[in-house]
Amino acid sequence: AAQIKGAWCGSTLLRLTTTEGRIYLKSAYTRPPGEAQLVAALAARWPDALPDVIAHDATRNLLLMRDFGDGMLRYGAQMSRWENAARGFGALQLACSSHLDEWLAMGCEDRRLPTLMPHFERLLADTPYLWPGHERGLTEEQTAQVRSLLPRLAEMAAQLGASGIPDSLVQQDFRHGNLAVVARPESPDSAFRFVYYDWGDAVVSHPFFSGTRMLDYLGRAFELDVRGPSGLPSRVTYARGAIHRYLRDAYVEPWTALAPARDVRAAFDLARKLNPLWQTVRWWLEIPYYETASPWGRDSLTWGPNHLRRLLREMEEPARVENR
Repeated sequence: AAQIKGAWCGSTLLRLTTTEGRIYLKSAYTRPPGEAQLVAALAARWPDALPDVIAHDATRNLLLMRDFGDGMLRYGAQMSRWENAARGFGALQLACSSHLDEWLAMGCEDRRLPTLMPHFERLLADTPYLWPGHERGLTEEQTAQVRSLLPRLAEMAAQLGASGIPDSLVQQDFRHGNLAVVARPESPDSAFRFVYYDWGDAVVSHPFFSGTRMLDYLGRAFELDVRGPSGLPSRVTYARGAIHRYLRDAYVEPWTALAPARDVRAAFDLARKLNPLWQTVRWWLEIPYYETASPWGRDSLTWGPNHLRRLLREMEEPARVENR
């Protein structure tokens, strides 16, 4: 067996070689409802976008899957591939929005927008989580600034909730490293499909908190080698803002079946502005599920103040021109 991916104390993905070829075994932490049970349910409905599940053990949270390769989406891949991966996940979430009762009954935590501000107010009352007096914590002035934003944040959360986008499954760590790019050998044009195999951080809430998370990981310019009509090689550089705009537009495209494109893009950008608040609450609520004594766990306790400082910066910035 070979470990091809691990998330500290959260999960591990092993590749096993058998007489029938390679298979994958994933073991994840015991956060409800259990990733194995959720992936099996998703794969039964949308097999083209999920791994081929051989078996799963909901009690022990073990998942056995057929080989889907280890081709992650990487910098340097064609921009169309990035766009299609984002668009495909948006389409999958849109389909999942029709089955909320099933995900909630399964044990997915209810993190819908009406719960966001109550969680946040309880977080702010958890003084040790803010690390006052520590170099990586919040200063008294920063804490006061965050508290002063509560009415405005509540108004923004209500505005996002009224945007007409239905709640769905939210993979809170959706990004290019948590999906596989799989070639379709039967396709004459070498098309690809995208396997969304990581659902360990899934909750029920506003779906755009998945799309905004993907952009968190794309903080630098993107360089792409291309060949022009003459066949000569060249290099195209996409600025960070351009990458974000392309992926945002691709991700929200399926949702334009419910509202005009301009309104859907505006809702996404509102979710993006609230994303530091969401991430702060997310990691505070995750504390019971991981080992805070581990090196990664100890470090993660400082992420709350980091996200709150980012929230202060976001709230100071004017609306992005990408909304247009």
